[in-house]
Amino acid sequence: QRVQSVCRVDTWAGPNPIYGCMGSNHSAFRCVSARALLVGLALVSCMACAHPTPPFLDESGAPLRESIAEETYLEMPGADEYLLIRGRDRKAPIVLFLHGGPGGSETALMRAVHVELEDHVVMAYWDQRGAGRSYRSTISLDTMTISRFLADMDDVVDYLRRHLGRERLFLVGHSWGATLSMLYAKQY
Repeated sequence: QRVQSVCRVDTWAGPNPIYGCMGSNHSAFRCVSARALLVGLALVSCMACAHPTPPFLDESGAPLRESIAEETYLEMPGADEYLLIRGRDRKAPIVLFLHGGPGGSETALMRAVHVELEDHVVMAYWDQRGAGRSYRSTISLDTMTISRFLADMDDVVDYLRRHLGRERLFLVGHSWGATLSMLYAKQY
C-alpha cells in the first residue's frame, strides 16, 4: 500500500491503483524508481538488523561474566531454526517470545522494544520454521503444520531448559505466537 501511495502522488490517472503509475503524463521510469527506492530502503533496514548480538558490558567495557548473548541454530526435522538468547544475568527467569505470523519474524523489532527486559530476565527470541533467519526456500510445505510448530517449540523449550539449567520458563506470544503458547501449554 505504501508503494502505491508514493506512486500515486500526482501521477495516478486511472481507476485502477495497480496501474496508477502508468498515467499519460508521467513516465513509467519515475514509478519504477520510486518502487526501487522503497525496496532498497527495506533491504538496507533488514541488513542493518543482521549483525551479531552484542555482549552485555560492564563499566570498563568488558563482557559481564554472568550475562548471556548468544545466537544459535537448532536442528529440527526439515529445518534449522534460529534462536537468540539475551540477558544481563543468565540465572534470571527465562522468557521465550513467540512472534506472530506464521512467517512473520519480529526478532529485530522485539529486540528494540525489550532492551530493558533483558536487564531483568533472559529473553529468548525464536524465529519459527519458515520465518526470519529460519526461512529457507527448501522447507517442505508438508512440515508447516500446527503439530510441527508445537514439536519445534517443545525442542526450543527443552534446549533452553537444558542450556540454562532451569525447570520452568515463561511464554509470551504475539498474535499467532499467543495461539501457539496456549496450545503448547494445553498439550505439554
